[in-house]
Amino acid sequence: MYEVTESSGTSHQWVEKSGQFLCIRAGLMGYLHIPLDAIMYAQSKGRLIKLYLVDHRYTFYGVLREMEQELKERRFARVHKSYVVNFDYVRRIHHEKIHMGNGEILPLSRSKGRFIREEIAQYNCKKQEE
Repeated sequence: MYEVTESSGTSHQWVEKSGQFLCIRAGLMGYLHIPLDAIMYAQSKGRLIKLYLVDHRYTFYGVLREMEQELKERRFARVHKSYVVNFDYVRRIHHEKIHMGNGEILPLSRSKGRFIREEIAQYNCKKQEE
């Protein structure tokens, strides 16, 4: 696990211009460029964001709403007040739970359930057409 300790939400450049990387300012380390394909989901507790990747976890300060805005056009969606998920890693949705590819089970907001189910179904159809 990497601890990214930049506390200013305005210093984040969330998505690189190419649209393939999430860029997080990591204090003295500069910027971390994280491939979007590797991100499974993000969890927020206040301003602390945990970014779960296939093989790493990054923890940093930021605003999940800002990250959601940058990622929503790129197969990501906010499924709960504390979670943004990558559709590529959603294996199934059952009632108000999202089963992820790594075995994690995340909450699904009641108010967003129908919308998220439709978004994932549309995404999977487009993915199969490619």
